[in-house]
Amino acid sequence: MASTYSALSESPAYIQDDKILAELNYLDDVFHGVSRWSDAAGVPNAKAKKYLPPYPDEQPEEYLFRYKTTDYPDSFRRICSEYVDLLFGDGITVDGGDDLTKYWDSIALGGIPGYQFLRRVCIETFKFGTFFIFVDWVGDRPRWVPIPPTSIPNWSINANGEVEHVTILSSRMVGSQHQALATRYERGGNWVRWSYGFDSKTSRWVFEQEDRGVLLAKGKPLLEIPLVPFHTVPSFGEFIGDRAFRFLADKTLTLYQVTSDYRRKMRLCNTPVPVLYDPGRTDPLRISPYEVIQLRNPDSRFNWVETSTESLVQSRAEMDGLTQAIANESSRFLSLPVPRVSAQASDLATVPLQSNIYGYSILFTDSLTRVINIHNAYMGSDFISEIKLMPSVLEKKNKDSQYAFGLHTLYADNAITRKTLVTALTEDGFFSEDTMNYELSLGEKLNE
Repeated sequence: MASTYSALSESPAYIQDDKILAELNYLDDVFHGVSRWSDAAGVPNAKAKKYLPPYPDEQPEEYLFRYKTTDYPDSFRRICSEYVDLLFGDGITVDGGDDLTKYWDSIALGGIPGYQFLRRVCIETFKFGTFFIFVDWVGDRPRWVPIPPTSIPNWSINANGEVEHVTILSSRMVGSQHQALATRYERGGNWVRWSYGFDSKTSRWVFEQEDRGVLLAKGKPLLEIPLVPFHTVPSFGEFIGDRAFRFLADKTLTLYQVTSDYRRKMRLCNTPVPVLYDPGRTDPLRISPYEVIQLRNPDSRFNWVETSTESLVQSRAEMDGLTQAIANESSRFLSLPVPRVSAQASDLATVPLQSNIYGYSILFTDSLTRVINIHNAYMGSDFISEIKLMPSVLEKKNKDSQYAFGLHTLYADNAITRKTLVTALTEDGFFSEDTMNYELSLGEKLNE
């Protein structure tokens, strides 16, 4: 039996926080860039005009030229990817027992191998700040399903801080069309699934119940919903994480817009603008791009006008400033890690990077342990999993990465000396004695 709603906000797929959803969609759009902003022929769509607005006097053909000739900087996506490259530099070792090992090479939905799947989860986590793995029984065994936060419109938490329900959006192909689905999972194992769509004739949303059931592990209902969040930084909530790389997304988009503005000005400065000129006029003649001034004088003729290059110089300076800002601000997390590590940069210079990588590796392994435990619960196994994710840049570091980062900040602010910093980090297990002696030999100036 179908249920109809005048607005999506009244339906099972209601959006709990539209501001957060808009933020997540923004991050996704900037991450993927222009590949999501145009059709197969490269014609810009509404998203393109949202992130690269046309000028008031800009003709459609001029906007299309500007859109197609402006390179997207891709800094946000590249840095997320490089961070994951560094994190998985020495691979990952997972021992989850025989019930996990025999399926590891096709652990995820679609037969994706575990290592490849986890790299994707990491990149998506850095992009959104939060990402999820849903462990579902598909066919004859558990499968790991990636769930972006944009696919979770609503949820509820009980008084004990436990997830009481969560709704997950998905889709399936019906013929050549995508059919939208909404599945509500409840604590205790119950679930119900609807297909839904908008009926343009009645202007109402139509929800048709497709199926319902109970999530079982060896014949017993699962108490907890098998959805595990991954966060970039410690979070007090399951569903809302700190979008740590948001500033990189903002800077990437701004650089793209300023670069496009620069290209437009460059074209105007180098492309003559035809106007009708009257040598008999005594008052100043002011023109603007795309404007033809009609005059009555029979001696009027075409001349060429070149715009001022002053604003072009200013745009170039703004582009350079933004590029440098991205480099400076991203160094709090990552600044060309592979060349930096391979060149054996000062250990002290990489402390902020090390502490952030180490902190995330702990969060990641904690979440992955939860996923494996759910997987094993489905299989009736109580095997205690062991995960090793330790990039070589970290070697043996103290678990309190925030402590190390705090010390480095104090040094950068000239609150403590280099000797105090290096000594403290050595005592805490971040540096070996040989490294300590080397760092102290560099003097007080931080060796970048």
